[in-house]
Amino acid sequence: MNRLFVDGRIQMLAELDAQIKALTKTKKAIEAELQAEMLSEIENKNLKYLECSNAQGTVTLAYKNKLEVDDRELLIELFGDMARSKVKVEIKEDIKVTNKHFARALIALYKDDYKEHNLELLLHGLGLEDVQIKTALKKLKGEYLADKELLNSFGCHGDELEEELDIIKEHKDWELVRRFFGLDMVDMDKLKRAIFVEETLAFGTKFGDMVTEDGAV
Repeated sequence: MNRLFVDGRIQMLAELDAQIKALTKTKKAIEAELQAEMLSEIENKNLKYLECSNAQGTVTLAYKNKLEVDDRELLIELFGDMARSKVKVEIKEDIKVTNKHFARALIALYKDDYKEHNLELLLHGLGLEDVQIKTALKKLKGEYLADKELLNSFGCHGDELEEELDIIKEHKDWELVRRFFGLDMVDMDKLKRAIFVEETLAFGTKFGDMVTEDGAV
């Protein structure tokens, strides 16, 4: 890897990020001033919608109405078959796994992405002392950034940690699978009919205290 090239690109991204933040702040301030001026015009003329245009573009400001029905039967009592035919009850089923550890175990099981490892031996190979190993074993989570920060605090640095961090995650996922499901055979056909795991790529950046991310995990 060309370190000078990477450092140069990181510097360029950091400079662009700073410019974007400054421009975004200015843009929001101008939008707020413009909205306030247009709102004054709307209220003075009792308008619902205002459009302002010039050669550069168009801006609009409008009042919008959102209709919610709290009692369909009462609406039908008032308007009969007309309301019955045009007001439907729709139930949107939104199923969520509320425990993040259970969700992670399900994902690992679905992807067959878990495996038992000897973390004590791994940490010893990284040069950690016995006391550090005991501490690490209690604090490792199988989460890349948190685990990397922990290992860095023990003096482990560099790209050579990538493989070790993957191994730690595999083992921590194995612990979760064992905790929730045991290690007996699971009917994977039924599992894959019950849930679906979509894998995507996410690109994130951090400059100063601002974190941005493109994509989803």
